[in-house]
Amino acid sequence: MLELIREFALEHLHEHGEYAAARQAHAQHFLNRLQASGSTWARHLHGFPGQEVVRSELDNIRSAFDWFESLRDAGKCAQLGDAVWEPYYVDGLFRETLSLGKRVLYLTEDQPVSDALLATTLSNLGVTLSVLGDHDAAVSYALQGVDLARKLAPETGLLPLALIQLAIAWRDQRQFGEAMVHAEEALPAARADAVDEYIEPHVLYHLGRLAYLQGDLDRAESCLTESLNQIRMLGPTETALYTINTLAEVHTRLGNLAEAARLLRESYLLLPPGGFSGFWFDSTVMLAAQVGFPALAVRMLGFYSAYYASIGVEEIPVDPRLAMVINRLRDELGADEFDAAYRGGSLLTSAEAEAIAFGVLDGVEQG
Repeated sequence: MLELIREFALEHLHEHGEYAAARQAHAQHFLNRLQASGSTWARHLHGFPGQEVVRSELDNIRSAFDWFESLRDAGKCAQLGDAVWEPYYVDGLFRETLSLGKRVLYLTEDQPVSDALLATTLSNLGVTLSVLGDHDAAVSYALQGVDLARKLAPETGLLPLALIQLAIAWRDQRQFGEAMVHAEEALPAARADAVDEYIEPHVLYHLGRLAYLQGDLDRAESCLTESLNQIRMLGPTETALYTINTLAEVHTRLGNLAEAARLLRESYLLLPPGGFSGFWFDSTVMLAAQVGFPALAVRMLGFYSAYYASIGVEEIPVDPRLAMVINRLRDELGADEFDAAYRGGSLLTSAEAEAIAFGVLDGVEQG
């Protein structure tokens, strides 16, 4: 019945010459709603207005983009693509994010947009392609984003963000030295006058993560602790989740296992109800392997790999330390037992996988 009413209404809009005005008002309404939610890239870990709009109005948002695209309005398409990037990223809509970004770039060939919008589009494409495993393209787009961001006023905060997105693209290729160069350049840019205060702890997290991946545990602990201290003053953010998990991994490698378990419990409490973090499972796998729960570690690996496959991510970036742990687990269990545990993990529900993870934390804390 609703579909019939919709078709009837569309016919009348066409008959009265009001279709284009209605579509324009509709598209602008949803762009306005998304933009009104404000900057969300590092905030609102427990949900934010833009996320709620996307989840409840996804078809309307797609329709809005299609309308702006039909008008070849590159500016509006770029604004809408930027507004949905973070909520799409959080919900795993990577393929759709990639499509929107490329459609925007196609339009800009004939209809230029501001350097800020184009830099943001390119940088977001870089991270998206990195997640999807197209590393050369990721670096290429991210480099273009940085080049444009250098032309912008420092207070926009786009340069440190673009530099970090480039660092991520290099990191996911395991080019950690190259990634560190850009992350280190991002820190003074993040501390420039009038730059969003959430950006500095975000940069410090990435510096700490890169130091950890290169085996510099002292610098990693220092950067991550400073990031976490700033985040605790600002309030829980998405950056907090990554920072605490990486700090837990640092403490695991330092042998501070009870502290690692405590941090992982703190990190889990930051997730929204029903939320999922493959990063949290990564860190718990590392701890499980360290304290002698190899089969449980492999089952958790199997679970979150299956989860990512279900949302279209075929290649999950694995840092070298975790890759070494996985190889060690295979040697320890033997290929047959490893594969059986991995397959079993892929069949787990989220609740079952979390129960295994908390069993590991309980075991660590009980000695």
